[in-house]
Amino acid sequence: MPRRHDAKGRSLVEPFVRLPKYMLRCQAWRSMAPLPRALFVEVLALYTGANNGFLGLSAREAGDALDCSKSTAARAFEVLIERGFLEVSRDARFDRRDRRATEWRVTLHRCDRTGEHPSKAFMRFEDTGRRNSTVPNSSAHGPTRGTRATKLPLTVSRVGPSA
Repeated sequence: MPRRHDAKGRSLVEPFVRLPKYMLRCQAWRSMAPLPRALFVEVLALYTGANNGFLGLSAREAGDALDCSKSTAARAFEVLIERGFLEVSRDARFDRRDRRATEWRVTLHRCDRTGEHPSKAFMRFEDTGRRNSTVPNSSAHGPTRGTRATKLPLTVSRVGPSA
């Protein structure tokens, strides 16, 4: 049988992110776009088993990890909060003395900051018919990134003498 721990008791097995099947099948997960799903995996990768509630990740760091802008990452955080996957355990602060990112709590696991049991709020989410919350609302003017422009009829004008 292979060794799983070194002489000091540290694990030799590579850490992994666990996504339970019931969560992957719930309505909240299926109604999300790929970017919030990827962000949830990034936040969950910070979890060591004893630091839920202390998971510090800023929108800028999330944007760098997901190769998107910080505002897109911030919208993905909002989707995860709305769906019940994440909760803010300590808000961000940026001033001369204190520069810290928002600290998150994953509702899938027990909170190590407060001792609160897992709420699994995502299981109570009810879809209101909106498929993707990261898409800009209909009040936005003009085409936005990622949208398809409608095809306009092509008109050909002749230059030069007409016969």
